[in-house]
Formats: sequence, structure tokens, C-alpha cells
Amino acid sequence: MIQAILAVLSAYLIAALPTAYILAKLQGKNIFELGSGNMGAMNTFRNLGIAAGIAVLIIDIAKGYLAVKLAQIIATNNINIGYFAAIAVVLGHAWSIYVGFRGGKALSSSFGTLLALDPKGALVVLFAIIIFSLAIKKNPNFAAVIAMLS
Repeated sequence: MIQAILAVLSAYLIAALPTAYILAKLQGKNIFELGSGNMGAMNTFRNLGIAAGIAVLIIDIAKGYLAVKLAQIIATNNINIGYFAAIAVVLGHAWSIYVGFRGGKALSSSFGTLLALDPKGALVVLFAIIIFSLAIKKNPNFAAVIAMLS
């Protein structure tokens, strides 16, 4: 039981690391005061540039993936720990303890959790939703958001 609590708490704390906020501060800006005010990859792309946006996207996906995998290592005796860790990842990214319980929409970190829990399934769903979204809306941003929500 203690291992499971530690695993879920670790997942929350990893996901709560405010990647976009840190990168914005390095540029002398506050991501919460830019664009949508969201601490996510899309707002970072739009307001801090392509390099920062890609960095946030990759790091946030990695946070979700690594948090779930670490939880599975910590609590090997709990077969559902990956799912509990995935919930903690979403909560950590959306309500980060490090920035006053503010955060992003957890789209990228959620995709990281999907990759950790079911890599093949996550990729199949991602590509299917992107194709479907592009066909309907013909808008790459809409397709990306819908794909991450899946």
C-alpha cells in the first residue's frame, strides 16, 4: 500500500513540473500572461517560438510516460498502478503544486501516459483521430487537440 501511494505521489510530482513556465521564465516571460494563459505546448509554440514549443511538447510527453513507468517499477505488486499514475499525471499537469495549482490542459502528458500503458494502441488511436479530424475540420490544430484528448 505504501508503495502504491509513493508511486502515485511520484507521478503527480513529476507531471507537476511546469515545463512551459520554466522555459518562459528563462526568456523573462510568464506563460500564464501570454496568449491563452495555458501552461502547455500550443501556447508555448504560439508565444515563445517553435523551439520552445517542441521542447515543451517532448518533455511533457516524456513526463507522462516516465511517471507511469516509474510508478509501475515502484509498485510492482499492483497491476492497476499504471492507471492510477496516469490519473495523477493529468492532475499534476493541470494543477501543479509548483505554480499555485495552475497548469495546462494535460494533453501532451496524457498522450505520454497512453504510450506507457498501451504503445501500439495509443499510436493507432492517435493516427486515426488525426486523420478523422483533418477530414472533418481540415485544421491541424483541431486535429492535434482531438488526438491528445483521445
